[in-house]
Amino acid sequence: MATRRTFLGTSALALGAASTTAALGAATTPSGPYDFAAIAARLARPAPHRQVFGTSKLANANVLHYMLNALNAYQFDYGEGPGSLHAAGVCYGSAVALLVDDFAWQTYQLTSVQEKRADPVKLKTTATGNPYLAATSALDVRANRDDSHGLYHDESLTALVQRGASFFACNNALRGLATDIAVTYGTATAPVDVVLADLRRHLVPGALLVPAGDAAVNQAQEARFTLFVAAV
Repeated sequence: MATRRTFLGTSALALGAASTTAALGAATTPSGPYDFAAIAARLARPAPHRQVFGTSKLANANVLHYMLNALNAYQFDYGEGPGSLHAAGVCYGSAVALLVDDFAWQTYQLTSVQEKRADPVKLKTTATGNPYLAATSALDVRANRDDSHGLYHDESLTALVQRGASFFACNNALRGLATDIAVTYGTATAPVDVVLADLRRHLVPGALLVPAGDAAVNQAQEARFTLFVAAV
């Protein structure tokens, strides 16, 4: 027979479990400016090989160099052809500037901001926008692999996206960039949230916004991507 004490104890446990279940249910409801279905679909895209390149530093866009090398290795050296590697770049920290477009770079003086963040652009270019966005080749898939001006030496975001690469921008890092723009370095007079919303609207073509870069790296690994840390 249950005593009053055991009845009350059991009731408390049941209420606690119900509260926990309710809290978990609330916590797992997607929210925010994210297209989670698109993120999952991108990571699920069929490919024999999958590699995620995570970077917290712009480091003159070294991540693009590493991604290019991996794509070329599988396509040519292993002889598996185009599309054999799904290369995914996840940018967080000061690297997130890589994934905003020409308008954002021009409007918010991101070359200057990156210099002040001690993560400068070192690429020799006359571009006034994002110096890593525009193709440096004709994007011709028939190019010779050894042609230094051809597609297979083109480390631009545009060229890598054409070759099937994916990119993910960390919203936490984007907020940090917006804060530096609006507060720390004052390259805009708009409030942080306004700048952040504008940066989100001006991600480079093909990039998807994720809540946190480190979580996106984990999500990619759970989708059978191996990790290459490309921060340096």
